[in-house]
Amino acid sequence: MRLSTADHDEDGAIAIIVALLSVVLFVVAAIVVDLGMVRITAAEAQTVADAAALAGAASLYDEATPTPDFSLAIAEVKRSGRDNGVSVSAWTLSCTAALTRGWNQAGSGTNCITFDSATQPRRIQVVTPSRRVGAAFGGLVGYTGSNVSRIAQAQARDRRIEGCSLCLSGALVVGGTAETTVTGGGSLIAGTGTVTSADAQVSVGDRGSLAFAFPPTPGPSSPVWSPSPVQALPSDPFSTFPAPVATPLNPVRDPPPCTSGDIPLDIAYRNYTVSGDCTFSGGLLVVTGTLRVTSGGSLAGSDATIYLACRDLVDVVACPAAGTRRRGRLLVDANGSLSTSGAAIRFGARDMSLICDESNQRASVVTGTVSFAGSVSCAQSTWSVSGAVTVDEGLVALDGLALSGTGTFNLSATGIAEVPGPFRVALVK
Repeated sequence: MRLSTADHDEDGAIAIIVALLSVVLFVVAAIVVDLGMVRITAAEAQTVADAAALAGAASLYDEATPTPDFSLAIAEVKRSGRDNGVSVSAWTLSCTAALTRGWNQAGSGTNCITFDSATQPRRIQVVTPSRRVGAAFGGLVGYTGSNVSRIAQAQARDRRIEGCSLCLSGALVVGGTAETTVTGGGSLIAGTGTVTSADAQVSVGDRGSLAFAFPPTPGPSSPVWSPSPVQALPSDPFSTFPAPVATPLNPVRDPPPCTSGDIPLDIAYRNYTVSGDCTFSGGLLVVTGTLRVTSGGSLAGSDATIYLACRDLVDVVACPAAGTRRRGRLLVDANGSLSTSGAAIRFGARDMSLICDESNQRASVVTGTVSFAGSVSCAQSTWSVSGAVTVDEGLVALDGLALSGTGTFNLSATGIAEVPGPFRVALVK
């Protein structure tokens, strides 16, 4: 059977359409590949800018002087860039940024490293040197490539901050819908900080501040960033606090659970469980094991202090430098409550609600309710809180604080002096 002339014409038309579509698809694919490379390069440049701005801001002021060190900050920006693939010469040779109004080079010699003041800067702005991303395929259709540069600003710390009222030498971790608040003027200062949920909150009052000794390194590709000088860890406000008398007159013992009435004090208890409405007053409640308030239990103290100590087989002794055996800890179960007012021990003008041996590293757990009208000194201990902790007119020194679930840790303290604080650096653009 012979094909008609019309059939031959249709075959030719289809071939032409296929050829045209192939060209269009090739052009689209070429542009997608080239623009994808631009996008990847831009993300890398933003990471470099973020890291460099943070490094510069962290080096702008030394702890001992309010005078800015522009040279060190500029050097740290370039060092951070070098560690992330940007040559030192690129800051001048490849800088295409215009000088932003209100910003100063302050000796950098480039518009890519500028400051918001020539005398007392608080921000540093970093624009990455322009990098050319050529066209792998787009040149076939007239696209020759793009210049890529990104900008970041970082805020340097204030020179002085309110002294820490919640002082954590280790980590603050806040997750779930948990919340920690510090009011009354004091600052929350921690070695590191992690907020693991968008619904978690960390807040500080108007006169205080939130400071982490080591801010998190920017992502996503984890650039090398070592701020200089090394930032100071928060100081323990109770570092000179003398430990209580180590050996009470009466021997260590394990009483039956308290279901009601007063708890005898100045006795060293291995463990003490509170399952009813119990009180303690006028002395030291010394525990070398677990002080536990069970669900439905209530423990109220007045003019008394809880002391989480350590023991050997019999006597109360100073805690060894490591380990967690035979050390006091606090457990407050869900629907259990612990409250104190007044204290048997004071440090300066502050009541001490709860103290730990200076080397007591055992962790405490609160899933119920705790209310202290006074200070807490447990600088080697980490607390896990999914319940509610309130501290009024007291300072708190812990190694770490982990808040989860709907846990809250609210602290209010007044009469805290201003002190030079650790760096407060943060990306602001």
